[in-house]
Amino acid sequence: MEPRIKFSEAPTGDQWKAGALCGLNLVLALYLGAQLAKYNAMKVALPGLLGTMQQLQPAFLTYAIALNVIPIVRATYIALRNARIEVRNAKRRRWAALLEINPDVRDRVKDAKGYSKDLRKIDDSNLIYTTSEDIDTQLDDVELNDFDTRLAEIRRAGGKYY
Repeated sequence: MEPRIKFSEAPTGDQWKAGALCGLNLVLALYLGAQLAKYNAMKVALPGLLGTMQQLQPAFLTYAIALNVIPIVRATYIALRNARIEVRNAKRRRWAALLEINPDVRDRVKDAKGYSKDLRKIDDSNLIYTTSEDIDTQLDDVELNDFDTRLAEIRRAGGKYY
C-alpha cells in the first residue's frame, strides 16, 4: 500500500502549539496595526523604537499572514493528495482481494509475469533502424546493409520483441 503523506513529523501536540503561536502572532500584528493606525492617519512619524515598529508594521503583518496561510494551503494540498492515495489504495485492495478469491486470475497474472521475462527489450544497443535520422543517411551505415542478416539471426535465436 502507498503510505499517506504526513503534514509534519512533529507530535500532534507540538503542531497545535505551533499553530497557536502563529495565530497569536497574527493577532498581535493586527493589534499593533490598530494601535499605530491613529498615528499613521495623522501622518505622524514616531521617534525611536516606536518609529521603527511603525515602519516595520506592514512587514510584521505580511509575515504573520504568510505564517498562517502557508500551513493552511499545505494542509489542504496534502489532504487532496492523501485522498487520491486512498483511492489508489482502495483499488489495490480490491485487486488483491480478487487475486485471493479467483485462482484463474492469479494463474493468468503468474503466466503474464513469466511471459514478460522471455521478451527482449529494444534499446540503443540493439537498435537496427531509427526514424530519428533521414533514411538516405542511414543507407550509408554499414550496420544497416546487413539488416536482413541480423534479423534472420535474431529470429533463429528465438528472440521476441515488445
